[in-house]
Amino acid sequence: MNAEVKKTAQTFRSVYMKEKSELNTLKVKRKIINCLEEKGYAAVDCDNQIDMVNREKVEDFCKTAEKEEQAAVDIVQPNRDSLQY
Repeated sequence: MNAEVKKTAQTFRSVYMKEKSELNTLKVKRKIINCLEEKGYAAVDCDNQIDMVNREKVEDFCKTAEKEEQAAVDIVQPNRDSLQY
């Protein structure tokens, strides 16, 4: 696991540890997505139940890429088994 992914996972570790038995509930997914939003990450759930947070970062990426300029964006997708980054 690279350093950036570890840092991202630490963002919602407290929620994960506290809610371990209910990780697959919409309530807990919202808490995790909200933690990621507060830290400035663009994030979305894997079941398409929660709107993407910090979507403007992704929109800015698309606009920059359309101009064929260098662009990058990180989108985090926590799910039951792992963290997609």
